[in-house]
Amino acid sequence: PAMGSSAAMSPAYLDSLRSFEQFVQSDGVLENLLRDTHLNEEFSGDRFRRSALRATLAKGTRILEVSVRLGDPQKAHEVALRLAQIAIDSNTRVNREEAGRARGGADKDAEDAHQAMIAAQAAIDRFRGTSREDEIARDVQQQLERKERYQRDLGDAELDIAANEKTLPRESLQRMQARRDALRASLAALEKDLVKSQAAFAAIQARHSALDNEFQAAEERYSALARHATETLVSAARRDELEIADPGTVPTQPVSPHPLQNVILAVMLGLLAALLYETWAWNVARVDQRSEERRPTAARW
Repeated sequence: PAMGSSAAMSPAYLDSLRSFEQFVQSDGVLENLLRDTHLNEEFSGDRFRRSALRATLAKGTRILEVSVRLGDPQKAHEVALRLAQIAIDSNTRVNREEAGRARGGADKDAEDAHQAMIAAQAAIDRFRGTSREDEIARDVQQQLERKERYQRDLGDAELDIAANEKTLPRESLQRMQARRDALRASLAALEKDLVKSQAAFAAIQARHSALDNEFQAAEERYSALARHATETLVSAARRDELEIADPGTVPTQPVSPHPLQNVILAVMLGLLAALLYETWAWNVARVDQRSEERRPTAARW
């Protein structure tokens, strides 16, 4: 008689047990199973799937139960365990490959972001070395100080001329006016130079600010990707594999046939058939009787 044996598997990490239920019954898995258990001469994959294998999800749980029915109970138990182990090995391999790809991609993204951050810092360093930012800033400050001094001297010169214009000799007044004109010319030239210097310094500051923003963005991207790479590594390390929650036991009673159950079922079916036959025969006899009663009696003369 055919015997049944089962092994229950509890997956801690599966996106869909329904797809895994189909996987354990797939042609590739069954081909490996039949070869490993030397059943490939007795069964084809399709015949084994239809007659000897059952994979079902336990209701309300995350447990996939695999059952195998064979004539030898010990062999059935071994085949069920082997099928569970093939599923576990396959799931482990797939998880490791996916984790490796995920870690490799995350590490590469983080490394690319790190190189971009280094390049951004190098651009800032090169700019600082060639832009003469500090020198131009000092020039602008000195020009502002000279402008303030020229404006002050020019104001004093104009006040002196206004105060002494009517009392000073002509030559002295002309010298004062010449000094005033020289201050005006120097101030005008300085203001032109100051405008150029300030424009140059503003451009340098704008470029420096842009480089700083680029570096900050690269640094933030690297920080986020490095954190993602770490989380990916931790997630891969914590990913649980399939495990055999219950290896099952070698059954001591046949799954089929059940002699006592079959005898009881046969008796019940026999009684039911006898009852139906008696009911039918009684109905037929009753109909015949009514037909006889309704038949007219022949007159005799």
